Amino acid sequence: MVMLGFTKPTTQQHAVPQTSIVETVTKKGAGKAPDFTFKVNGKSTTFAEISQGKPVLLNFWATWCGPCRREIPDLIALSKELSGKAVVLGVALDQGDDRVNMVKSSIERFGITYPNVIDNLDWKLAEAYGNIPSVPTTFIIDKNGTIIQKIVGAQKKEVFAAALAKAL
Repeated sequence: MVMLGFTKPTTQQHAVPQTSIVETVTKKGAGKAPDFTFKVNGKSTTFAEISQGKPVLLNFWATWCGPCRREIPDLIALSKELSGKAVVLGVALDQGDDRVNMVKSSIERFGITYPNVIDNLDWKLAEAYGNIPSVPTTFIIDKNGTIIQKIVGAQKKEVFAAALAKAL
């Protein structure tokens, strides 16, 4: 199993989750979470590898989205509380040539401690999840890779925790 790494913190900074662009997307059967590849420490890994045997909260967001930014503290807290039991993973939908730097900068500014990937310019991951209608949109995926809930719009930690409890 591949663990999502963290960049080494510099003096006076917290560890910042790595951010990588989604490379490939593979759709699965009906109701199943699509698999996708991205790099961790320069090595390709897959969503299936990092989520193996654990429920996942997959949060599609964007740096410019106010409601997305409002739910980040709750996602950080939930990620810390469920460490080792569940995976919280962000998928940034930012576009443009500078999207990687925009997302990395936002991750640092908001103190995001859970890992994030950036959808490719064709939004293949968002498309595989049914064309995300708006951000934030969150999917709760059980340990077998089945999507058990789709949550559109910003939510509080309690809503996410209750949804994940069904998947634990």
